[in-house]
Amino acid sequence: YLLVPMVSLGNLVGVAAPISEAIITLASALNETDYQCEGRNLERLGLDGMSTHQILNYVNHGVSRD
Repeated sequence: YLLVPMVSLGNLVGVAAPISEAIITLASALNETDYQCEGRNLERLGLDGMSTHQILNYVNHGVSRD
């Protein structure tokens, strides 16, 4: 619930999270589930294609990209 969106947002803004990515990879292998695709990624959160500014505006003010 936290690692996939955290890593996805970090990637968007250029912040590496190699340990979190490793934990996601290990959990994916253990559970035979691709959490990068199946987890709460930016697409599933409705944030894919948004810029950092648009995401911050949405989070702070509830204004979507429309």
